Amino acid sequence: MTPTPLGELLGLALDEHGAAHRPPGAVLGIDDGTGLRYGAIGLADIPSDEAATPHHVQDIASVSKVLTTLATLVLASRGALRREDRLGRLLGRRAGAHADVRIEDLLRHRSGMAPWM
Repeated sequence: MTPTPLGELLGLALDEHGAAHRPPGAVLGIDDGTGLRYGAIGLADIPSDEAATPHHVQDIASVSKVLTTLATLVLASRGALRREDRLGRLLGRRAGAHADVRIEDLLRHRSGMAPWM
């Protein structure tokens, strides 16, 4: 069976909720353990009709807060995550300059990261 491109999967997932709730464009990135894979659908810019590509960065900001809170609570209840854990332990070298930032600092918005990070 041939794997489905990520952009197509993204489109199928968004279509489940109907066209009225579908964003004009979306980009998906997944690290599957063998490397990063990307997919994109729709428009990055409506006025110019520019198509979305994996190179477009989209800020999901407040939309992600509920999911982040839920995931954090589930992981904490399973003992897989603690407030004192540092990004370096969780993300390895991908944490980069933020390896010493604690989970609690992220949740309290005092990590020192720029808002777009």
